[in-house]
Amino acid sequence: QARNWLNRENVSTLPENAPESLVLADFDWPWARTKFVEAVEKYQPDTIIFEYIKTAYLMDALTPSQRKRIKCIVDTHDLLYRRAEQFFANGFPHWLKIDRAEEAEVLNRFDVVMAIQDKEAVLFREMAPHPKTITVGHAVEMQTIPDPPAQTKTPEKITIGYIGSKNFSNWQAIRNFLQNAWPAVLEKHSEKCDLLIAGEVCSWFEDDGEVPIHMGGEYEVSTSVAVAKPLTMQNVRMLGRVDEIMEFYDQVDVLINPVEFGTGLKIKNSEALRYGKLLITTRNGFDGMPEATRLACKVVEDVDEMGMAINSICSDLSTIRQMQSLALQLAQTEFSASQAYADLSAELSG
Repeated sequence: QARNWLNRENVSTLPENAPESLVLADFDWPWARTKFVEAVEKYQPDTIIFEYIKTAYLMDALTPSQRKRIKCIVDTHDLLYRRAEQFFANGFPHWLKIDRAEEAEVLNRFDVVMAIQDKEAVLFREMAPHPKTITVGHAVEMQTIPDPPAQTKTPEKITIGYIGSKNFSNWQAIRNFLQNAWPAVLEKHSEKCDLLIAGEVCSWFEDDGEVPIHMGGEYEVSTSVAVAKPLTMQNVRMLGRVDEIMEFYDQVDVLINPVEFGTGLKIKNSEALRYGKLLITTRNGFDGMPEATRLACKVVEDVDEMGMAINSICSDLSTIRQMQSLALQLAQTEFSASQAYADLSAELSG
């Protein structure tokens, strides 16, 4: 069952007949336990970092003496019970069914919990007081970024970009934008503004952008899924999956993230700054970002306000130039490896 979910197989309809969510026990793979035991015996590690949640169960395979001498760290990206609650509250299934007590029980067995952002570190400490909780954010590599002049030229035509994986929160976000914000942008700037959508989320849209929409990914849907309001696809191009991320970022001037629910840190936001792009994001999207990066972002309440923000920058191209340059500067300080991994380095060397 776990392999079917992770391989995204054997699903026919959305959402009534979607498969039941996984539970923690579904990840317990006897073969992996055996290989883990062999690896520990061979390498005699002082510290083991477990991926949450797919490999957390392997800690149970340690002997009592191994457990005493080995520091066990769990690397999280989300508070999963909160993520599941948000998906269910918005009418979407989530791949894992877990509650707060179950999550606390798992995390309390570790010595250290790695949170991806400070706000969630506070919640981890409240939920699981036994382990030490540290924040280990997202670091970006800066050496491949083009020089600022290439990034800050005034574009003759502004390209708004969105990139997303096959994820229900991504699909809902860009669908809502196309329904409710993009028409207002085209009304004022159809000659000046294009939208480029990239990533596997593109496979969830028909070529014409209208209903029906065929879902894929976590749920393979053989029948059409009707949407209440048609999607506006004028001036929209679907790039699809990209093998090299620069293939996408080279073509855009501004990145949008109209996400409305989800936890963790939105990696596409930090990527936008890394590649010197003005970022327009919802409050949910900005959640977990360093406060200093707000200077290179426009944070909005909803997609209607996002449409207004796009119209504003289309009428003031100097704002794009200024914030692109600022984005590059902030990415170097706020997402540096030395800053992101400082607490983890201290734990590993301690």
